[in-house]
Amino acid sequence: NYKVITSNIKFKIDTSMTETGTNSIRKCIPVSSKNVFKLSKIKNLPIRDALSLPELVPGITHLGRENTYSIRGSRTDEIGYFIDGMPVRNFFNDDYSFILHQNAIDKVEIYRGWFDAKYGRITGGIINIIPRYGKSKYHFNVSTISEALTGLWIGARNYGYRLYEGSFGGPFYDFPRAKFFVSFEYRKMDDRTPSPLTTMLYPVGKLPGNNENYSSFFANLSYNIRENIKVESGCGINNKKFNTYNILFRYDID
Repeated sequence: NYKVITSNIKFKIDTSMTETGTNSIRKCIPVSSKNVFKLSKIKNLPIRDALSLPELVPGITHLGRENTYSIRGSRTDEIGYFIDGMPVRNFFNDDYSFILHQNAIDKVEIYRGWFDAKYGRITGGIINIIPRYGKSKYHFNVSTISEALTGLWIGARNYGYRLYEGSFGGPFYDFPRAKFFVSFEYRKMDDRTPSPLTTMLYPVGKLPGNNENYSSFFANLSYNIRENIKVESGCGINNKKFNTYNILFRYDID
């Protein structure tokens, strides 16, 4: 024997919001992160390549191959490389096709998570490099770094590192609305992977046939048609040649 018992329970939900002064109890939780590296900060870091910056950002993993990353577990083809919003992806190897040298960079933006819809077709993250542009007044800089004065004669190793860079920009001739900017960098290393262990094999302290030559040029031109309308155009060239020394050949009897 059993009995069926039916109960009717009514609930009333209070939809009012409790506020104290001007502070609401609602709280927004961000699901994305953006890191910005400006040129003044980049120059103080021990790197020359802008695509080495992601190694300093939490949540980004270096995959071993040069400047290849995974953002929050994404694949390499899910990362977008941009220069001022313009895609520079090499679709043959899921890598970047062009990169600015340090002296031509204004800032680098690294997005992890969601980002603006203007990028599109990307699910992992964004690496956006903003170049420098010409200003209303002329400006230039030239710098060089060299190991020409170092060597064994002062108890230091000379790896043949040489760097030359410069930039120039400002108003374009007699057109105050037009601005231009040009920049270059040349870098040479006789030993691209210097190490104290090298002296165990070679007294000179550097590996033979392990050199690198890098040259880069960038230029842009901008024109303000109106206060809120601006046309920009730019071009760049990268050239990198290097040789890698394999120590296994040292013991090859053939």
